[in-house]
Amino acid sequence: RNPAVGDLDSDVDIGEYRVDDAKRLLGQTDASIKTIAEEVGFNSLASFNRVFRDIAGETPSDYRKKARK
Repeated sequence: RNPAVGDLDSDVDIGEYRVDDAKRLLGQTDASIKTIAEEVGFNSLASFNRVFRDIAGETPSDYRKKARK
């Protein structure tokens, strides 16, 4: 294992933690998706949307719609 490459498992764990935090904010606040992405540690809305979709299986806006029903 090359330490310069980084630990991919910890990257996945961080992504899951950030998405879980984002899910809570999406369901409980009216903050914009961009604001939530920044709050949970993403510098790019596109990256947030991609990671969220990969982990949650749906977009942040679709998740919010379902969470609010």
